[in-house]
Amino acid sequence: MNRTDLLRYKRKLNLAVRNLESSLAANFMELLTPRDSNPVDLEERAEQDFEQERILQVCQEKSRRYKAILRALARINSATFGQCQNCGKGVGKKRLETIPWTEFCLRCQTQCDELNHHRLEAGRFGQRLKAWRRFLPRLEREGFRRRCRDL
Repeated sequence: MNRTDLLRYKRKLNLAVRNLESSLAANFMELLTPRDSNPVDLEERAEQDFEQERILQVCQEKSRRYKAILRALARINSATFGQCQNCGKGVGKKRLETIPWTEFCLRCQTQCDELNHHRLEAGRFGQRLKAWRRFLPRLEREGFRRRCRDL
């Protein structure tokens, strides 16, 4: 990757950092703004809680992107920008134009996404299994297994 490309990506990333910083500051100010402490009804209270939760989720996503951009700027300074952090191959110019803070080539990113999906599903399965294990003694007390065997 030549010097002019690196400078262009660096400008693009620095602009993204400034935009995210101002956006995050606005979101945090919105979170810190006092809300009606005595909502009229439960529906209004639920709307307030939902809105705060939504703002928190947006802040978390922006924070993740902010950290990724800072890592990309560090890679520019360490001359590893544009290389996949997993396999070491080139990320690809089109991918960098679209997502300049990306760390992985398309192949490795796909593998990472699949792994995260499987982890998420395993976590959900684990939660269901824990709930089932808590529920099982109650079923045994009620004779559930005995009834199943009789069928």
